[in-house]
Amino acid sequence: MITNSAETPCFISFNEDVSRIKLPAKLNFPFYYDVHLLCEIAAKQVQNFLETNDNLEHNFGLESNTNLLPIGKMFGVLIVEKNGELGFLAAYSGKLANSNSVAFFVPPVFDMLTDNGYFLRKEEELNAINREIETLEHNSTLKDLLLKANDLETTAKQEIDLFKDQIKINKQLRKEERILKKELLSVDEYQQFEADLIKQSLYDKHLLKQLNSNFETELNAIKNEISVLTNQIEALKNLQKKKSNALQNWLFTNYTFLNAKKEEKSLLDIFKTALHSQPPAGAGECCAPKLFQYAFKNNLKPIALAEFWWGQSPKSEVRKHKQFYPSCWGKCEPILSHMLKGLQVDENPFLKNPAKDKELEIIYDDPYLVVVNKPAEFLSVPGIHISDSVYERIKNRYPQATGPLIVHRLDMSTSGLMVLAKNKDTHENLQKQF
Repeated sequence: MITNSAETPCFISFNEDVSRIKLPAKLNFPFYYDVHLLCEIAAKQVQNFLETNDNLEHNFGLESNTNLLPIGKMFGVLIVEKNGELGFLAAYSGKLANSNSVAFFVPPVFDMLTDNGYFLRKEEELNAINREIETLEHNSTLKDLLLKANDLETTAKQEIDLFKDQIKINKQLRKEERILKKELLSVDEYQQFEADLIKQSLYDKHLLKQLNSNFETELNAIKNEISVLTNQIEALKNLQKKKSNALQNWLFTNYTFLNAKKEEKSLLDIFKTALHSQPPAGAGECCAPKLFQYAFKNNLKPIALAEFWWGQSPKSEVRKHKQFYPSCWGKCEPILSHMLKGLQVDENPFLKNPAKDKELEIIYDDPYLVVVNKPAEFLSVPGIHISDSVYERIKNRYPQATGPLIVHRLDMSTSGLMVLAKNKDTHENLQKQF
């Protein structure tokens, strides 16, 4: 049975006695963790809710008796403490059943789908512009003009090419006449004859120029009509882009996140110092930020976090039904770096050098290449935070070596032989062999 309190309606009590389960000393690091037993129990309660709730109109791709598009979802649980009582919060990423707010789960950090709210009004404006663009792009007049211009260009090319061919024939005939008349006419008569031939040549060129000009005038008239319509479309697209960017910035400003110190920051402020200064689409809509936001707003103490996938696996990434996963790095790391300030959190394992005190054994060495035995938990190339790696060790050991060095890689946790090239030619040859 699920129970909630009136003060904190999203606080869920455990269905079983968990008093004997030892609490973690610190909150787990969201991007690399072992799932705590309390999180497993909480996740099972959430999964039971998803399995038994017939009113939830969402197709997770687990059943075939619906016409709804199958969409798997990431769900999260945050174990929290309220006045000495243990419970948990639950959240889903993005929208569920096409809604931002589903009872049982924590609300979004910022609900942009409020009825008749600013976002929906502005979104309708954008949709109206898109419809107008679509109408213009599929306008029969525009299609007819484009077809007419294309037909005219084809006709013009054919007629001009034919006329050019005729000009060549005329030129050849005049050449033959010159040869013939030169022997038959006197000098004065031939000069007059030559003058007439020159006039014929100039007249042919005049007619060609006139033909080109006539087609060009007709084509320009059609293109001007096309430009009127395409300029309208381009102006609407620019307006749509401007309004879309403005709405996106409005969202980024209104998405504000608390931390344990009750400090508040918007998405724009959070991502100013991130790798990508512009917040990615969907930032703030993942489970973890929703869970911590609700906890901080309601003075609940975070104990442990876990996220699991529910439903059909997506095509874009590896996600399996009921399996636990760390928080997404790109969207959530900058946000959670702010939100977790003031909490005791497990140390970031990515800041630890896994290769510390480990030797890199040289198996083979000659003037062209070197083969090493990479131990497990040893980076092949420098990481984001750790530079110590096979690449760095070899680079320092052989300062005279040129070229990329690394021919292939092994995963950090995988041990095995690695071949490294000491010059560019060897590198290219080895890569071809691989």
